[in-house]
Amino acid sequence: MWNAFERIERLAANAKTLLAQRVEEAAAWRQRGHRDTAEGMAKQSGTTRGAAKRQLALSKRLDAHPATETAMRRGEISPAQAALVAAGANGNAAAERRLLDTARSSTVAALRQEAARERAKADPDPEETERRMHEERRARSWTDEEGRWHFNATGTVRDGSHVARVLERLVNEEFTNARREGRREEREAYAFDAFVRVFRDHDRRADENPKKGHRCPSYLSILRVDYQALLRGRVEGDELCEVAGLGPVPIPTARDLLGESVLKLVVTKGDDVANVTHLGRGPKVAQKIALLWQSPCCSVEGCTRTRIEFDHREPWASTK
Repeated sequence: MWNAFERIERLAANAKTLLAQRVEEAAAWRQRGHRDTAEGMAKQSGTTRGAAKRQLALSKRLDAHPATETAMRRGEISPAQAALVAAGANGNAAAERRLLDTARSSTVAALRQEAARERAKADPDPEETERRMHEERRARSWTDEEGRWHFNATGTVRDGSHVARVLERLVNEEFTNARREGRREEREAYAFDAFVRVFRDHDRRADENPKKGHRCPSYLSILRVDYQALLRGRVEGDELCEVAGLGPVPIPTARDLLGESVLKLVVTKGDDVANVTHLGRGPKVAQKIALLWQSPCCSVEGCTRTRIEFDHREPWASTK
């Protein structure tokens, strides 16, 4: 029964998306006093103006992606998948076919990653793209109807990698403190505590000299980049230049990040990492780096996490 309703919902959502452009052309929203189509659609469907704008943008984009439109009409993919395919393919029919295959056979997280790679591969000027993304950077906070505080930030992978590096270290510290106190909560709860802690610590240190002390990094961002691409200054073919778990970056950004990094050499043979040995219970730093290089996302079937649990099949927390 659930599957039947899911298919009905998907077909209905796809039909609404395909009709959105026609709704704008009909201009009925003007007669109802709305400032634009998105506002009228949002009020009619009980959603946000931002969601309606995204639906309308996808409807217009489908003109250049006939295979994606056909897949939507058949109910093979959802609007969320269609948006990722269209954004990643950007009018390239071959890329569109590859992304549709991924959409049909894998998760949305995997599709998002592949779409980012296709975009980066076809980008004629990745540095300009990164500049544009930086110019469009946004951060905002709001309180919902139940009084919960929300924070949302959008920017470049370069900036995101700095945030992720610091936040991951603090999340691990929050996890350790919680275990000492006998608390067991979701990782997302520890992430929120770590996020807030950054600002609390900043307030405490406001009057201190920021150059005092030095903290060694306990978390490393893994930069996956082909050597030839690094020398050449651009990515070609199937070469990679990306921050593991976050997404592709231009070669100049990779060079900047390398200048700030703690470097580890990963020896590979083909796609496999060769000969990293450790007999202890937990993975050492070199093994973590090797695993993140070979598998930036969790390798357990059905798991889409990009922050890997190294002992996922039998969680360490359950056997401690």
